Amino acid sequence: MIILFAVICLAGLLAINFLTFCFFAYDKRQAQNHGWRVPEATLLCLAMLGGSPAAKYAQKCFRHKTRKQPFGAVLNLILLLQVAAFLAGLFYMVKLATMPSDLAQGISEAPVRVESGAPRYFGPKARQRQERTSFS
Repeated sequence: MIILFAVICLAGLLAINFLTFCFFAYDKRQAQNHGWRVPEATLLCLAMLGGSPAAKYAQKCFRHKTRKQPFGAVLNLILLLQVAAFLAGLFYMVKLATMPSDLAQGISEAPVRVESGAPRYFGPKARQRQERTSFS
């Protein structure tokens, strides 16, 4: 299930990057032919949706929107935020993967009342806690 999710996310990112690259190419051609241009907001929105690598590559490849400083600064900021979010997510996933299993089980050590009225504990130290709180 996780692999399917990863494949779908990767396919989506590839699609949005391809679309972003095509929009930059179209805008460059329209600029050369003095035609209707793609709004900068649309290009930035595509970059924000995940197409920032393709936007930066297209910017270098076509030498397009390189002198428009507000556009370039916003595009760099979007790319920086996406890289930071990716690294934070990667760090979180590695942290979860390396978490000891007893710590993960220790989260559920809250006492649970059973029919007899005595608390029953679950987790790695359950037996020790059960013996301490035993009323027999």
